[in-house]
Amino acid sequence: MIVELNGFICHGNIGSKARSLVDLHRNGFKVPTSVALDTKEFINATNSIKDKINLLLDRIKFDNIEIISKQIKMLFESVKLSDTTLEELDKYIREDEEYILRCSIDGVDENYSYAGLFPIKKGVKKNNIAENIIEFYKSIYSYNSLYYMVKNDIDYSSVAPAIIIQREIKTNILGHVSTINPISLNSTEITIQISSNNNYENYCYNYMEDEFKEED
Repeated sequence: MIVELNGFICHGNIGSKARSLVDLHRNGFKVPTSVALDTKEFINATNSIKDKINLLLDRIKFDNIEIISKQIKMLFESVKLSDTTLEELDKYIREDEEYILRCSIDGVDENYSYAGLFPIKKGVKKNNIAENIIEFYKSIYSYNSLYYMVKNDIDYSSVAPAIIIQREIKTNILGHVSTINPISLNSTEITIQISSNNNYENYCYNYMEDEFKEED
């Protein structure tokens, strides 16, 4: 199922990151046009190789992660998106736009920074979006991802990614917002970093004290 993230209804099976985009839009922030392929799309796409993946994962240990990763990735050569999914995508993806693909995962994200292991794909166009989605699914079984799951004793069967497809905005100025201060871990402080031509400005807003300051 393809879910619009610029509406006001927050659907299930789209992961915490995608739900955050819905919340931002609902609260008045200007969010670039976005949709998400929900976790069911991943389950359907990989259904034909699921048993083989599970057999390989049952044998995984720290000393064979690289081999298992390569073997699973080879299985993805037979994976394709369904015609129904491609037809649905065609309604949302424009020929004259470029898109960013990001991972959004439920369950694991609540306790680990798991989704941060996956690359953000930029400059994706309509003519290559299907292959980029498959590459994203494949990255779930990269060496880094499998190592992280083994190290943190994560249940592989619980991992099913949703993919955010967001219109790419070309800009010379970028910003990053943390809703908890990543340095002090103060939950009442929001930090903002603005970058332009390798110059950075850092700000901190404490909403309990209504104090806004610039930081070095």
